[in-house]
Amino acid sequence: LIPKNTTFKSKKAELTALQNSIGARLGARYGLRRQEIRALKKRDLKRYEVSEGVYESYLDLTKGIAKNKTLPRVIFIDKKLAKDFENYFNKGAKKIETKTLTNLSDKLTKFEKQEGQAWYEHRGRIETLFKVNIKDVNDLEYAIRTFMGHDAGNNIGKIYTNFTLKDHYDFQKKFGNIISTDLSGKDVKLKLTKENTSKKKV
Repeated sequence: LIPKNTTFKSKKAELTALQNSIGARLGARYGLRRQEIRALKKRDLKRYEVSEGVYESYLDLTKGIAKNKTLPRVIFIDKKLAKDFENYFNKGAKKIETKTLTNLSDKLTKFEKQEGQAWYEHRGRIETLFKVNIKDVNDLEYAIRTFMGHDAGNNIGKIYTNFTLKDHYDFQKKFGNIISTDLSGKDVKLKLTKENTSKKKV
């Protein structure tokens, strides 16, 4: 999301740009709620060893991060987002603010919505993509209840609480491309203010 070779005139400007980029992707591509994004800390980014020496990164939403009365869950994320997330907190950030993220997420997904529609419209878009593209009923059930983190107050939802990391990884890798179905295929360049940034010539 941030153009390459961008330098920042202050640490605050850099953290703001990183925050907006990370938050927009978490909402638009992975369906996290605003309150879940704000609750994330550095410790919630973890790694899973897929095979010997091969790791994938995931966000652990099982300890007070997921919305109340929804399934605690883990969300595997792409390597670029994981790197940016870690870098953001390593630079001293404490949390991810979400006040300015809706418009950025709209640009990322090319998703046009009327003024005043809420953040959950992005979650609705992802859920619709799942329903259209996932044919296996078990995969769809997992995608809706666990990946999207819907109400855990029934016996079906409780089944997923016993899943291992491998179970989650195996399910999520099946539909990882679906959440990018309506993306442009290249990073959106966010407009950064001139007073906070400058460009290096390559």
